[in-house]
Amino acid sequence: MSTPRQIADALRGADRETVLLGDEILVAPFCGRILAAGPGGGENAIWINPAMQSSPAAADLLAGDGWLNHGGDRVWVSPEMETHVEDPDRMFETYDVAAEVDPGAYQIAERTADRITMRSSGAPRFKQSGRSVELAWSHTVERHARPNNLDDDIAFVGYQTTTTLRASDYAPTQPALWRLLQVPGGGRITALTNSGETPLTLFGEPELAIESNRISCDVDTDAYYKFAIHHRDSAGIFLYRHDRGEHSDLIVRKFTVVPDGMYSDVPNFDPEKRGYIVQVYVDDGGFGEFGELEHHSTALHGDLNEVTDVCQTLIYRGAARAIDQLAAQNGLD
Repeated sequence: MSTPRQIADALRGADRETVLLGDEILVAPFCGRILAAGPGGGENAIWINPAMQSSPAAADLLAGDGWLNHGGDRVWVSPEMETHVEDPDRMFETYDVAAEVDPGAYQIAERTADRITMRSSGAPRFKQSGRSVELAWSHTVERHARPNNLDDDIAFVGYQTTTTLRASDYAPTQPALWRLLQVPGGGRITALTNSGETPLTLFGEPELAIESNRISCDVDTDAYYKFAIHHRDSAGIFLYRHDRGEHSDLIVRKFTVVPDGMYSDVPNFDPEKRGYIVQVYVDDGGFGEFGELEHHSTALHGDLNEVTDVCQTLIYRGAARAIDQLAAQNGLD
């Protein structure tokens, strides 16, 4: 794994603009993503396409046609069955990612040493509704300062994203923000819950550990699957623990859940089953060896023509015992 600065150098060699927030966070306006977050400026803790770490390989990848999985932390627009799927009965055969959304047409609107705001717009086709919808969105990434009470033997990087979606004419498509963070294989994803209810399987055969306040799975990438948790049962927190040789990483991802919110994303097999807006995907290696921490915002509906999602991503790195103690002190063990 490379550091954020090394990845920035590789992408610069591939003629792609990047922005570093400190030495720790790499933002890529050419695709609107956070591509690297390295505690203390060290190696990247999140998953990116391996080609992004080499100028020649990145240049070849980025010159290709069609959708590219750059990796990292990204913004999509849901509901998935509207924005990505032509025929819900043939979901995988008719799946497509709208270029208007990813990679989008991002422009830098504001930039400081610790903060960047990017804006994009487009008119993706909403497939089930049979119409294109004019959308505009802004995406702000702000680096966190190191917590004062953090032990010296733990490296840290953290950031907050504030993403706003706007539309003047959207009914009946009910667009929403869809946030996704890709994490490398080999670790364990945990979604904190309010009751430990059995999640909804969207596809595949998830192998889950279900407890009173958490649902966990290993990101072993031998088989792909996806499951979802209802917003009423979500505590709005993901954890990802990745033990790697001499150190361990703990990613804490906190996001907004609106208890009485109107959520528009639905599974392909039941368009009436709303509200399952916290999702975990594990890839089988077809797109890369990674897992995804996903959540959706409330949707535009009625007179509501703007929604905002606020999400915090906190990454800690240290010896396994130090990370165990940190997790226990913060009720995350």
